[in-house]
Order: sequence, then C-alpha cells, then structure tokens
Amino acid sequence: MSQYNVIVFGGYGTFGNHVARELATCGLHVTIACRNRDLAERAALTLGDSHCGIAADISEFASCSKALNGQSVAVNAAGPFSSFQMTLVDACLDADCHYVDIADDRDYVSRARARTSEFSAAGLTVVYGCSSLPGISGALATVLCEQISVSVDHARITMFIGNRNPKGLGAVQSAAETIGKPIQAPQGVLMGFGGSERVLLYPPFGSRRTLNFNSPDIDLLPDLVAVRSVSVKVGFELPGMTATFGISARCFPRLGRWLIPRLVPCSGLLGWLESSGGQVMVEFFSAGAKVHRGAVIAHSDGQRMAALPAVYVTKQLCHNELNAHGAVTAYEAIGARNLIDMLVADGFEFETD
Repeated sequence: MSQYNVIVFGGYGTFGNHVARELATCGLHVTIACRNRDLAERAALTLGDSHCGIAADISEFASCSKALNGQSVAVNAAGPFSSFQMTLVDACLDADCHYVDIADDRDYVSRARARTSEFSAAGLTVVYGCSSLPGISGALATVLCEQISVSVDHARITMFIGNRNPKGLGAVQSAAETIGKPIQAPQGVLMGFGGSERVLLYPPFGSRRTLNFNSPDIDLLPDLVAVRSVSVKVGFELPGMTATFGISARCFPRLGRWLIPRLVPCSGLLGWLESSGGQVMVEFFSAGAKVHRGAVIAHSDGQRMAALPAVYVTKQLCHNELNAHGAVTAYEAIGARNLIDMLVADGFEFETD
C-alpha cells in the first residue's frame, strides 16, 4: 500500500472540496468518492490529472471496502454526520486504513470515541472532529488552559461564520435538525439555537448576537478543564440569519427544521455583503468576572481555515508522522499548540488575552 494514497468521501462537496484540494496540493494522490461517479470524476479532474473519482456508498460496507483498497487514509467529509452509522469506520478497521472526519455531531463523535480500543489494538488511528468544532476550539482551550493558573467557573466557545462562506447542504441540514431541541450540558438542559447572547469577538467582527449550538465540545471540554458549566455558541454575519434561527427555535421549531435548509442557500444571493472570514473563540470565566480568551481568526477564507485540521492530520498519517493510535481529536493527534502554529503559518491569526 502506498503511503501517499488518500480517499475523500464527499470530496466533491463544499467542505470536502477544500480538504481534497489542500491534500492534492500537498502532493498526495487523492481519490474522490461519492455515490455519483460522474460528480466524483468531475471533482477529481479539478485537482489534476493524477487524481481520480469513483462511485462509493458510505452506508454500504461492501462498497466502502472496495473503495478503500490501496488507501492509507480515508477522510469522511460527506455529512450530515447525524444520519451516519459506523459503516465507514468499520470498513477502515477491516481494511487496515486510518480514518479522519470533520464531524461536529455529538452522537457520532461519541460513537467514534468508543472505537478507540479496537483501532489502538490494530495500530490504526481514528481522528474525529477535524474542523472548527471541536478541532480548532479544543486546541484553543488546551493552549489557553496552559496559560492560566486560576480555576474556571464557566467555559464558552463561539463559532462565527462569515456570510460569504459557502454553506454546504449537509452542514445546514445537520444544524437545522437541532433547532429547538434539548442540549444536555453539564449545567443543565439548553435549547438548540435558543439562548440568544451577545458575544464580543476579536476584530474585525466585534460584538455579535449568538445562539446555542450542540457540539462535541460540551462532552470533551470538561476533560480538558475542571469546569461544570459549558456553552457553545454560533453566530452568523448576517443578523437576519441569526434572528431566523433564534425565532424558529422559540416559536416554530418543526417548521424551522424544514424551512431553514431551504432558506440558507439563498444567503448566497447576498454574497456581496459582509466577508468570507470567520472566527473560533474560547473564553474561560473565573471568579471575580475575570475572563481569559483566545481565538483563531480568518479575515477571509473561513471555510479553508475550518478544513485545514483534517488536512494536517491526514498528511501526517500518510507520512507516518503520528504516533497516536485509537480514537483521538486533531489537537491530541498533532498537539494543540502545533495545530494553532500551523494555522498561523497558513495565514490565519491567533490572539489571546
């Protein structure tokens, strides 16, 4: 098996294309996989002549196994993860192939974490959540924790999304499914896309309205920091979009779950407004209202920033540069500070105070 072969499931989509393109630029041979062979082949052609596209169904074990033949790493960028079983993970274990995903679904991440002993025994690695949440957010929390010496009462994570970032249908559908639904947090039950709260982001974004988001960070953060209260917030650059999610959660959640996946793509018609930037920020609140915070900031190319943790991990797995086995986060696999330093080297900004 070549150590330079990578297969990207969903590599034709909004997010997967970023991952596939970055991996191809790194010199890896990339195979794009999706149910529609024509879509996969067209996406592969945009990467260059040495790459290819194949038909594969991520929900069928036999199809996944055939697609994994000769691959070193499988990247799952298909989504929405809330609807996935562990079929591809099972196939990777059977095929002696490492697995990387961009999952931000709590249940899916929990099931991936549960596979750690199987993959560790096989000398393989599952790296889950290699995106903004929990990949970049967890790296920030780890680094911030190393810089403070006081106890933390509450931790808040905020993901801010610029309007000119393309919205993948899978990601939108996955987010919309949580509108108005309960979010189990250490401090109690929160409402999905409820809890409107104004958050002061680092420049150039400033003060923005945010809403509750159900993220794996709620489960992972208490293991990093001795904290009993955790909230994860999301904000959109268009105030109207944030308001639409918030009103849907409070007043008509079932309608919102159906309507918003149909409305969000229309925000592309307003793409000339605002920016393609984004920000992931972590705040630790201590006694006496002291706040310690840090963020990774994209003044543009926010989607690329979110895709890069999956790229970093996959590249190191291909080159046998990771010693971690079992199921781990991106920041555990390559190191929290190392991940942030890589993002800075790729043109993104790191701030802390």
